[in-house]
Amino acid sequence: MAHMAFDLGWEPCAAEVSVTGVIVPGEAGDAEIKDAQGVVHELVWGTHNTAVVDWGHRYTIGGTWFNAVGETLWACAGADAVIQQ
Repeated sequence: MAHMAFDLGWEPCAAEVSVTGVIVPGEAGDAEIKDAQGVVHELVWGTHNTAVVDWGHRYTIGGTWFNAVGETLWACAGADAVIQQ
């Protein structure tokens, strides 16, 4: 299981965007997702998201952008929005 950065107990959200890619370690050791274009997006896992992802595996993860569009994906849509490819 990859090490995730978590939100602070915020409510779940709808999956407004999805990113498909491979789970890779970021500079701080938290999980990030690298898409097919080689862009690495930080991940913030929703507190209510019970899904588990593994290093080196490919997933589609739904949520919303946490801050700047395309930078950090907030995986707040829950386990149903985390699909292993």
